[in-house]
Amino acid sequence: MAKSAKPLVLCQPGTVGALAAEILTHQAGRLETWAKRVLDATDPEPLHQLRVSLRRVRAALQLFDLVVQIPKGGRVAALKAIGRPLGAVRDLDVSLVALAEAKNLNLTPRERSHLAHVCEHLQQQRRPAAAVMHQFLAGSSVADYSQAWQTWGITPRFTDLGDWPLAYALPHLLRRAVGDLALHPGWQPGRIPYPQTCPEDVTLALLHGLRRQCKWTRYQLDLARPHYSPALADQVADLARLQDTLGQLQDGQVLRHLLRKQGHLSMKQDLPTLRHHLDDQRESLWQQWLAQRNHYLRPAGRHPLLDSIPQGITTGVLELQDNPGAESTPSTSV
Repeated sequence: MAKSAKPLVLCQPGTVGALAAEILTHQAGRLETWAKRVLDATDPEPLHQLRVSLRRVRAALQLFDLVVQIPKGGRVAALKAIGRPLGAVRDLDVSLVALAEAKNLNLTPRERSHLAHVCEHLQQQRRPAAAVMHQFLAGSSVADYSQAWQTWGITPRFTDLGDWPLAYALPHLLRRAVGDLALHPGWQPGRIPYPQTCPEDVTLALLHGLRRQCKWTRYQLDLARPHYSPALADQVADLARLQDTLGQLQDGQVLRHLLRKQGHLSMKQDLPTLRHHLDDQRESLWQQWLAQRNHYLRPAGRHPLLDSIPQGITTGVLELQDNPGAESTPSTSV
């Protein structure tokens, strides 16, 4: 569809353009708030919330890319540039939390000593990564991105879809989002089935991609939360649980990778209790994933999320939180 720009300084209430403008300007404004909190923080939670905000903005761009004329400074490429220095620190934080929890295992004194050395080494890696992140956030990139959308919000520009009724356009936009998830190759329908037990040398690249698509779809659906039925709200909760399972699988792989990079350590010889714990945890999560996959791959081939998107959607006012509204972390990977 051609994106013929037409300036709509004030969209009529109840149009998809009005909703897009409200969501995009609000979500972009939250970025700057959380970036400032990261700079002042002594714990990792504000960093998590900043990354959540980045994903919400990106999800909004994906949901409304056929509706809005995106300003030059508000494109996805700028979001990716902001996210890069955050990811390295977040991966280390996730692994450090997992290793702190591992201290509650029945470790031998020798294993505890090895674990303490690993934690110390990861902390040493985190310090320069955090310095790079803070230097980046202290610059103007986040503020510039937020300002691009605030400026756009004064005289927003839309495609021809901007003044379409919300009740007509929004279900189709949501179905498109769910279709991207339903067609992701990570489901592997009709291919060699996933093994019933998790292989030792499992490669999670496809599942990592599926987890990311779960995020984008869930965030897009969540942005429209005031306008959809309770049935869809339940399906979004199920999707969050699937994302959590796949996220924990990925966290385990990240932790194993970091441990393998400790050249002086052998997981099998030096940290056998932790290794067995990670193996058991991975197998449990694998079984959860197989059960959740079966739920979505119905014999009839009908994705349950598609069944729950209403044909008609209410057009009540979107309730936006003035408080940045921290999202709780169901798992360490989001």
